[in-house]
Formats: sequence, structure tokens, C-alpha cells
Amino acid sequence: MQPNSNIVFNAPYDDKHTYHIKITNASGRRIGWAIKTTDMRRLGVDQACGVLDPKESTLMAVSCDVFDCGRHQQ
Repeated sequence: MQPNSNIVFNAPYDDKHTYHIKITNASGRRIGWAIKTTDMRRLGVDQACGVLDPKESTLMAVSCDVFDCGRHQQ
């Protein structure tokens, strides 16, 4: 997976921020993958799951939507 570090969204959250991630199946077998978020209201994943053949890659986007961090959202 690239980048091979943590994804961090820093304040302010008044603009939508998006990271693009490349997932590669380095194995010799077909794999399934899935990405889950901890807060569906703030974090979005474009192409949250899929299947990759051996040596195949795919791009996905993880985004943090605009929100007011001073307000408690339920």
C-alpha cells in the first residue's frame, strides 16, 4: 500500500482534504480487500472494497469532509 505510513488529517477542517492510496496485490493469489472508517459522517472512502488479481493494483481515495471541530456532532 502506498503511502506506507499513517494518513493524518490536520485542522482546520474548513476544506475537504483527500489522500490517494495505491493498493497492490504482491502475492501470487487473488485477494479481496476492504477499508472501513471510524466515522462515516466525516471520513469517506471511494472504492471501499474490491478484488485484486496477482500483481494487480488499484487506486482509492480517502477524504475528510468539512466540519466544525468546536461543535459536538451526534
